[in-house]
Amino acid sequence: MGAVWELDMGDVERFRNAHEGCIGWIIGNGPSVRIPDLEKLTPYVSFGANRLYLAYNRTDFRPRYTVSVDEQMIRDFGHEMVEKNEGPVFLVTNSVGIPQASNCFHLVPKGGTPLRFSTDITNFVTPGGGSLIGAIQIGYYMGIRHFFLYGIDHKFRFTPGTSEDPLESAIGDGNHFIEQYRSGRPWQRPVSWQAESSFLMSHVFLEGRGGFVNNATHGGQLNTLPRVPFEKALEMTRLNHELELRS
Repeated sequence: MGAVWELDMGDVERFRNAHEGCIGWIIGNGPSVRIPDLEKLTPYVSFGANRLYLAYNRTDFRPRYTVSVDEQMIRDFGHEMVEKNEGPVFLVTNSVGIPQASNCFHLVPKGGTPLRFSTDITNFVTPGGGSLIGAIQIGYYMGIRHFFLYGIDHKFRFTPGTSEDPLESAIGDGNHFIEQYRSGRPWQRPVSWQAESSFLMSHVFLEGRGGFVNNATHGGQLNTLPRVPFEKALEMTRLNHELELRS
């Protein structure tokens, strides 16, 4: 077990409003992900999840930030997430085996359903049923109010696990654009309705502050959010980015 990373709120504080006015991309690992799309997102603020690093041998794209709120993922692959990413990695967990590294930031999970949207990640982050929901809260702390989701297919194939551990309630693969994403290990069965409600509540929360969470995924089954074609979302981001550079 790795060394405990002692949380220094001063380190996390440096991210406050770091991307104010920017558009943020929340990137899932669903089968709909296309490598050329990822490469188009390179200039922009993006949040990847969990084991996206397994695709790094296929692309030069790297997310600006990596986020995981998945206790099982962190337990099994947390050290890999930190080692394979040069950029900041946010692990939202109560686990004690957090890697000790300059790019690893430990955030405290709190709350369940309905989503309690955290506006200050130095206090807590609500997992909300998925790492990308945690990423939206982290992005909000960074000053982002407009988010596009990508690669969130929101459909899962699995076989019930035999362990009594809820973190090992499912087995099987084939739910991601990356082969052997789970490396044959059991995983926590997703609760689709919880993620759906958390995404929707995030969108409603941001709408009240002039923002949004829109879905730019190619297809998929997450239909609780407004949809925007990927290329249109990309163009909106490009124009926003140019405006930010001129200001």
